Amino acid sequence: MKILHCLVAPITFCFIFAAFLPLQAKEDPVIGAIPRIEQAISVDGLLNESIWSQALEVDIAYEITPAENIAAAVATKAYLYEDGAIVNSGVWPIR
Repeated sequence: MKILHCLVAPITFCFIFAAFLPLQAKEDPVIGAIPRIEQAISVDGLLNESIWSQALEVDIAYEITPAENIAAAVATKAYLYEDGAIVNSGVWPIR
């Protein structure tokens, strides 16, 4: 079940995030620019590949489920990069 959760959250986040991306990547003054990295990854629910250290790191400070927009109980990071065709995302709790 943990593996399924690790896969569903990044995929959902990717769809939500992609809806707000402009066609040309612009740097957000608060978050930063999503880097372009043309390297294959293994979709296995783990973020242990070196490519993730080059990705944009974003703190996720709020949760939307089960509560609505409250401070997250678990510190979580999202990692984003694009490869020219797809925005790849990984979401991982920080312990």
